[in-house]
Amino acid sequence: RELRARVEAQLLRAEIRAVQAANDRRLADMFRHAPVAISMLRGPDFLFEFANDAYLAVIGHRDVVSKPLAEALPELTAQGFKALLDRVRESGEPYVADSRRVVINRGPEGEAEEAYFNLVCQPVRDHDGRVERIAVIAVDVTELVQARHQAEAANRAKDHVLAVLGHELRTPLAPILAALRLLEVKGPSDPTLDKLRQTIFRQTTQLSKLVDDLLDVGRIITGK
Repeated sequence: RELRARVEAQLLRAEIRAVQAANDRRLADMFRHAPVAISMLRGPDFLFEFANDAYLAVIGHRDVVSKPLAEALPELTAQGFKALLDRVRESGEPYVADSRRVVINRGPEGEAEEAYFNLVCQPVRDHDGRVERIAVIAVDVTELVQARHQAEAANRAKDHVLAVLGHELRTPLAPILAALRLLEVKGPSDPTLDKLRQTIFRQTTQLSKLVDDLLDVGRIITGK
């Protein structure tokens, strides 16, 4: 009876391992062709247990499976990613970041490139509730972030142009208004000329107010 109980226990463990292996294969098949980068890291050294096609493309198609993080992606270790994963493993809390900057060696010759990712590091627990693995999910948003930076730079350039334009327009307006006032005082008295002077003065005054508004906008944008 004791021998039979031991054999049955061993068979049950083997069956559990087979079920778990089958589940792992199904998950791997599902993740392999996912449109986002997914990897699975195991143990305190964060051994690459799995990396799908999208993840391999992100890291320059390097062979990382069955290698620890420090060996597979040393540039990430230098940027504090191992310490980040240590905190996830110890706390059991996921890490989520938007537009996380990463310098990664994925160029044609393995040179460093700046990239940005929406990143999730999700702890995966075993039957005893201990963190056994960490699933890393990354979405490359480099083009989106670069486009935002370019838009911000263009916006700053536009603000600078507006501020310079306001100052440049204000410079000739002052002598024009002064000359009109002198003409009112010392110019020849003629109804037609008076009417023209009034029109010029009115329109120039309006233009001066618009320039002042433009300068105010420039001050608001620059925080002054």
